[in-house]
Amino acid sequence: MHNWRCEQSQNASPFDWNNQLIPKSNWGSKQSEELRKYWGWNEVPVAKGIVDDVGSWDSIIIKLPADICQNNQGRDDKPSCLHNPAKQQLEKDLDQFVSQGKLKPGSSHIGDRPGSYVLFVREHADKSGNWQREFFCTNWDSPNGKYHIKSQNDHCWIESGRASLAV
Repeated sequence: MHNWRCEQSQNASPFDWNNQLIPKSNWGSKQSEELRKYWGWNEVPVAKGIVDDVGSWDSIIIKLPADICQNNQGRDDKPSCLHNPAKQQLEKDLDQFVSQGKLKPGSSHIGDRPGSYVLFVREHADKSGNWQREFFCTNWDSPNGKYHIKSQNDHCWIESGRASLAV
């Protein structure tokens, strides 16, 4: 299994970008539910047509809530720790991507664009309390068996399950 990391500057302090007022948090508690409170944002100045072009997508990314497993400050997070409603919603989201042609289940579509590649992202706290993102692959079955995410030989892709077969 390969893990890819996005890391911030070693000299940055979390207080440089968050004063803990909005949302209200208490990092002094050292509790994950307080440490992860952040209304972050992403801004990428790219034309909508480029972003929406699934032919240029390498993978569908599934971002897990920080420290969802409540163990080891997020380092051990995996999709099985999602609560049942979140698992159901993830299955619906994957179904929507498949029905819209943005995701094509099956190992035969690994190299296609759009294709079947899927990656998970977890967030964990480092020793200084900064949260890091880590991309990883793992096996996961959707709650109704409609999709299976497979991890094998440095590839992570989605397969259709039994529930998606129409009779």
